[in-house]
Amino acid sequence: MIENAMNTGALGGAVISPYQYGRNTAEIGYEIISGKNPGEIPVNTDTGYKIVFDMNAIERFGISEDLLPQNATIINSPDKFVLIPASVFVIVILSALGLVVISVMLSLSNRKIKITRDLLVTSENRLAMAMEATKDGLWDFNFNTNDYYLSPAGYEMLGYKPGEVTFSPETWNKNIHPDDHKRVLTEYTDALKKHGKLISEYRLKTKEDGWKWIRARGEVVWVSDEKSSRFTGTFSDVDEKIKYKNALMEINNKLNILSTVTRHDILNQVAALLGYTEIMKDSPALDDELNSYINKLEKSAETIQKQINFTKDYQKLGLVQPEWQSLETVVRRAAGFAHWNDIEININTGSVEIFADLMLEKVFYNLFDNANRHGGSVSEINTTFRVDEAGRGIITVEDNGRGIKTDKKPIIFEKGYGQNSGYGLFLIKNILEITSISITETGTYDKGAKFEIFVPKDCWNIPAEPKDI
Repeated sequence: MIENAMNTGALGGAVISPYQYGRNTAEIGYEIISGKNPGEIPVNTDTGYKIVFDMNAIERFGISEDLLPQNATIINSPDKFVLIPASVFVIVILSALGLVVISVMLSLSNRKIKITRDLLVTSENRLAMAMEATKDGLWDFNFNTNDYYLSPAGYEMLGYKPGEVTFSPETWNKNIHPDDHKRVLTEYTDALKKHGKLISEYRLKTKEDGWKWIRARGEVVWVSDEKSSRFTGTFSDVDEKIKYKNALMEINNKLNILSTVTRHDILNQVAALLGYTEIMKDSPALDDELNSYINKLEKSAETIQKQINFTKDYQKLGLVQPEWQSLETVVRRAAGFAHWNDIEININTGSVEIFADLMLEKVFYNLFDNANRHGGSVSEINTTFRVDEAGRGIITVEDNGRGIKTDKKPIIFEKGYGQNSGYGLFLIKNILEITSISITETGTYDKGAKFEIFVPKDCWNIPAEPKDI
């Protein structure tokens, strides 16, 4: 056992000098002579030596590994396996699978984020190019942070350079033209209360203290049914267009004044002519032939009178801008002027609004009057509203009279058709066409007339319930 700790020992040992070899051997021999069991003698060596032991020899001689130096290197040591419970093994496997699934999900999520980010960048680039091409300004007001953003094009439109002045809701409010101020605030407030869209034309003060007409388009974004988040939109430079329009309106007003004066003078002369025909009829010297001529003269004068009266209505077409109007209110007002006790007028149009000329009321009055005059035994007129598959609004005015013959339907809207002046349905068609609304007759003869008015999808709207802001 003396060689157990030597470089030639059976177990292994340290690689040392001959002097140290002899000294160690003597120390071990002395301990054995003194009565110690060789198997209990620990191997002592300097820490600077490399201690190497053979595991096969250690196991053969039954030497405990605890007796070996801590820095000893054991060779021929068999691989060690750790036994773990099955439940722990399952947990480890499931955890590994979970990590794989999470890795796959993260990879897919990152891919989706990248695709979304790329689409967002593309969309933003398209919007930027479109805004640059149109020179429109972009505005955005955040109700939660009270932040107001105006794009560089918006500043440029008013004569400012970016950074030269800061716009805010207060600045915007102060720069609205006094004549437009009340109307504009009402339009913005209505849009907020009704969760709606805004289209408004008004004047804003420029850097040079001038005024520029702009058209604002916007929409309210709501976090919930009760709380608005932001109000965002664009505005366009329509200054030149509005100025041309105002110039045309001024010319039109002057022509209308001239037309009114001329019409008044002509009607006065026609009234005098009709008066003289009445006097001539009372003449005792009047024979039958002369009386027939006087009757024809009277009818001609009455026709002139009706035609001149029609020009009074026709000149009003397009005189003012079309507006959003409550269909039910317009129809009820028209029915209020129709004092026919034997005809029941039913209205079932809901809360829909129609964008049309302000003479829209005249449309329904003439339809009701037409049913009363030419419908025969009409006792009921129904007015309804519905939406077709194309998104168009359809207003139906239907009676239970005799109706219109099929061969007459293509010409009933022509000027001069009819038993009286022939201008009623012609006027209706022209009033509606101002905002691209059309009308046709689709009833069945002997079952009643049925007029269907087709409203483009951007010319009708059902407003949301007003909300407090």
